[in-house]
Amino acid sequence: SGLSALAYVALQQGMRVSGSDMASNQNTQYLREAGATVWIGHKEEHVTNSDEDSHDSTGHPDLIVVSSAVPQTNVEVVAARESGIPVLKRDEWLGRITANHSLIAVAGTHGKSTTSALLTHILSSGMSIPVTAVIGGNVPDFPGGGGAMVSPEDDAVFVLEADEYDGAFLQLR
Repeated sequence: SGLSALAYVALQQGMRVSGSDMASNQNTQYLREAGATVWIGHKEEHVTNSDEDSHDSTGHPDLIVVSSAVPQTNVEVVAARESGIPVLKRDEWLGRITANHSLIAVAGTHGKSTTSALLTHILSSGMSIPVTAVIGGNVPDFPGGGGAMVSPEDDAVFVLEADEYDGAFLQLR
């Protein structure tokens, strides 16, 4: 799921989303169906093309969110930096989108996805608490079987399968 769950959250919150992946897969198809512009392969034009609906009036995205696996030499990252577009790592974006929520971050070695999914189900279905969730695996009960569920409520609890890699906890509050 990686960034696909975060892209889905952004789409559901009314943001324009575009992105690229190395190969077409279940997540890229799901995001296309949800309204994202998705490219296969990485090209400078994905960042600088002024004809894309997912870009602002300057023809550029407002920001780029990348996983820790994307090298700084990636052509889209280089094009963004050269165009003055902020490039955020996944953990920085998570810090921003969770900042105004009560956050429950599930961490550990084993069972994070299962625990996060069960917790989301208990809160939303069992206790009728509005929940937005981002989980590392695909959850059959989530829309489209993806890794994200988004509540329309501003005061939703945010359940997050927390990633320990690369200091990802440091951006969470």
